[in-house]
Amino acid sequence: MAGRRSVKENNGKGARRTLSRKIGTVIGSFSILIGALHFMGWGSSRRRGSLIRKAAHDAAAHNAMRKEVPHRSRLDDDDDEDPDNDKLTKQTELILSGALNLVEINLSSEFRSSTKGTYQGVTGGFCQLNFAAHKNDPSKYPMFRDLVAASPDCQKSHVTLDLKYIAELAREFDAEMTELGTKVPHAMEPTGFVFHESRCGSTLVANSLIGMDPKHHRVYSESAPPLQALTACGEDYQSCDVEIAADLFRDVVYLMGRTNDAEESNLFFKIQSAGSKNIATFQTAFPHTPWIFVYREPVQVMMSQLRVARIEQANCVRSRRSPPKRIKSLVQKIIREHASDLDYEDYCAAHLAVICESAVKALQTSANGLAVNYNTLPDILATTVLPKHFHVNVGDVEKRNIETVSQQYSKGRDNKKTEWKDDSEKKDAGASEEIKTASATFLQSSYDLLEELRQSHGIS
Repeated sequence: MAGRRSVKENNGKGARRTLSRKIGTVIGSFSILIGALHFMGWGSSRRRGSLIRKAAHDAAAHNAMRKEVPHRSRLDDDDDEDPDNDKLTKQTELILSGALNLVEINLSSEFRSSTKGTYQGVTGGFCQLNFAAHKNDPSKYPMFRDLVAASPDCQKSHVTLDLKYIAELAREFDAEMTELGTKVPHAMEPTGFVFHESRCGSTLVANSLIGMDPKHHRVYSESAPPLQALTACGEDYQSCDVEIAADLFRDVVYLMGRTNDAEESNLFFKIQSAGSKNIATFQTAFPHTPWIFVYREPVQVMMSQLRVARIEQANCVRSRRSPPKRIKSLVQKIIREHASDLDYEDYCAAHLAVICESAVKALQTSANGLAVNYNTLPDILATTVLPKHFHVNVGDVEKRNIETVSQQYSKGRDNKKTEWKDDSEKKDAGASEEIKTASATFLQSSYDLLEELRQSHGIS
């Protein structure tokens, strides 16, 4: 795992006096700087560079005051040439300019002390992502982890900063850039989110979103930071209030939506299936942003989930020894047994049912959600999801691009590209009686509700 270019503790009184003086100078001179730039009529690129440097110095001072500057045995009062502060300043400049991207977050024990409505104790790790690789060949890099692995800078250590502070600083900086009329960097508002049941065509959706218009689109496919933020307060918000998780989620999405590419304008996130259990966090953070939930016929999803060498290794049964509260409740409600006593097929179906029931609840209370059945893909993307729900223009070129993407297997890593073939009938025919019974017992009811919700939107 990549290391972190973190900054360490310093307890020098002289350093704190100097840094206090620096912060006062930065804050006092920042507005003067903006006015002076306008008055002098400098070019926007020069203004941008000056603002980046000033904001980065502010960030370096802030982190040092939080006792995060590298330790030295002695710091003189005049530490303006401190190489550690200079390094941090340059790293912050890269983040503010959009050259470095958020790839990870880490929650410390301090996060549990977060007050209502905001959070603390979270750091963000940044490195330069190779978005061109994903745009050029979505099926080769279908998941965020594939993109990170294809990004040379991310194989080095990551720049690590306090997330709340860098998010606030980035917003202030971006507002100044907008006022100056610059095109880069700029922050993209999220265009749409994709939630899903798992093994139901969601990667095809993500690949289509980037492949239809790679020049203008950025797609994060199951990236770690959004899921960590969605679930930061626990599956049932037992650790903290939903508003705290929503505040963290907003900052994560904001930082991941910043770009130094003037052409990028549409931002999409495909969230891991586990995130579907916390759609409430997303709805609190982005109440007006459209989203979809992708699902599939129960037996077919079960067949995909359990297609492993050893059934106990399937993703859907990993929590069987220590079932989450929601699975326990669902199993008790349906068959009045202990979840940990279920066989693997039943437990897998119960796991998937919790995901689908969470989506049903969210769809029933949201005007911005849309249920999307696997059997309507990919046509539904060009006819309904993109133009009518995500409000993205789809012309003939985009339609052809979606068709091209859909003809390839969505996870063609390691140059193992194969033509996509529908395997629904094959899955139905090959299902065991155990899988069929488990699907009918736990999954069928939520599937039927999803179908009703889909049809209520006029989607056949």
